Amino acid sequence: MPDFDLVKDGARQMTICNACRYCEGYCAVFPAMEQRRVFTKADLTYLANLCFDCRDCYYACQYAPPHEFGVNIPKLMSELRADTYREFTWPTVLSGLFKHNALAVTVITVASIIIILALVLLFQGANVLFATHLGEATFYRVVPFAAMTVVPSLIALDGFAIFIISSVRFWR
Repeated sequence: MPDFDLVKDGARQMTICNACRYCEGYCAVFPAMEQRRVFTKADLTYLANLCFDCRDCYYACQYAPPHEFGVNIPKLMSELRADTYREFTWPTVLSGLFKHNALAVTVITVASIIIILALVLLFQGANVLFATHLGEATFYRVVPFAAMTVVPSLIALDGFAIFIISSVRFWR
């Protein structure tokens, strides 16, 4: 859930944008923004998910930093999007990973490599892992084709299910 200060700053920046309207033809955010005079959390969440972070508005904005108004719509929209990802992700236990995504990616990558090596050693043995293999399809002697297709397919199906569930939660 976006914090109060982010929503307040978002309403301030969008009010300034709404008064200027220089960027109204840049993307879908600005025509949608023009239909509002007051910006609630729901409005800002909707606008943030329309933004695709091209940054054209930032480079064209006369009120962007170092101006005292400090209008930075791409930064605002990306922070709001990250908050909505945390709010609507499923399972909710994993929503904290959005705050520390570099750490999460590192830990998951290292753990995956260790698990794969452990499974290869367990099922194939060290002599297969460390041996020289020559000829066609020798890579499959180390990691079987089924292991390379079934496991990623299950992960992809899990990702698709998470996407569907999170989308339904967002639209509700």
